[in-house]
Amino acid sequence: MSAGQTWPRAQFAEVLSSDDLKAVAELGEDAKVFLESDLGKSLLAAAEADALEAMEHLGATAPDDTKEIVRWQIELKAARKVREKIEQFIGLGDEALSQWSMKNEP
Repeated sequence: MSAGQTWPRAQFAEVLSSDDLKAVAELGEDAKVFLESDLGKSLLAAAEADALEAMEHLGATAPDDTKEIVRWQIELKAARKVREKIEQFIGLGDEALSQWSMKNEP
């Protein structure tokens, strides 16, 4: 499963084995730990600063300067994707843990 791929909840447990679910759950837990680390906090702070800078440039760009508008829109989207992707890993990990727990109930 690629980082950007998501599964409908109903199919999540059917597609992945218990070992795969456990691995995805561990990846989600790693993402949570990363967010709390100095590196994770620094990366998110840098991404938020990049997003703010892009928004400021968008606001200052002439409406007819489509090249610059597109440039700053791309910058803004990339900056927002940092948090979004980490949160996606956390969500997938939480779902995998839930599904793994249900599959392995006695």
